[in-house]
Amino acid sequence: MNPLAEAAYFLQTSKRHKDQHFLINEQLIAKEVSYAQLSEWDTVLEIGGGLGFLTRELAKRCHTITIEKDIRLIAPLRRTGAEVIHGDALKLQFPNFTKFVSNIPYSISLPLTLKLLRSGFTAGVMIAQKEFAKKLAAKPGDKGYGRLSVIAQYYASVELLDKARKSDFEPHPKVESRIVRFTKLRAESRGFEGFVTSLFRHRRKKIAGTSSRPEELSVDELIALYTNSI
Repeated sequence: MNPLAEAAYFLQTSKRHKDQHFLINEQLIAKEVSYAQLSEWDTVLEIGGGLGFLTRELAKRCHTITIEKDIRLIAPLRRTGAEVIHGDALKLQFPNFTKFVSNIPYSISLPLTLKLLRSGFTAGVMIAQKEFAKKLAAKPGDKGYGRLSVIAQYYASVELLDKARKSDFEPHPKVESRIVRFTKLRAESRGFEGFVTSLFRHRRKKIAGTSSRPEELSVDELIALYTNSI
């Protein structure tokens, strides 16, 4: 059964939960996997395994751990060869992993992405809502540049890759999506996060000792300000 048929069967026979949009474009799944550059030595974490289309491809390449909240999907996910954890990814402590590859639920994009970025990964690939993805990669002067952009780019380099159309999912979401790739740069720093959060509460106000507003400064400039403040 192909991904579209599997998704259609599940939707006909089961009640869909909020945020369940299954990626059915096999070419896009293949690209997502290839961008992660997985080796047999990697342990990859997937959040929201769904019907297992991405999970199967990951499990062919390395040890795969998928976290899935919907109890109905646990048994089919286990047949992919992945290690499956039933639970809420926002509440669980993540297992050790080297890379993450996920099609993340849009409603928890912010807290989930921050949790992933704070973890001990080397690289990650996700499909995220287009506007959220643009904020992750935004630079000073861009409309979406803000706290999220700075914190994401503190932890990792951020690349926007292929676009994902609404028709690449079943059922179709209301928004377009984008593949995002992360390469880890720095370990967790709640101190820097707090510093940036405080600055961007008053994003139009000039920073003391400078002639610039927070939204005008690059990530490296904000890191330098933070370093000098501690």
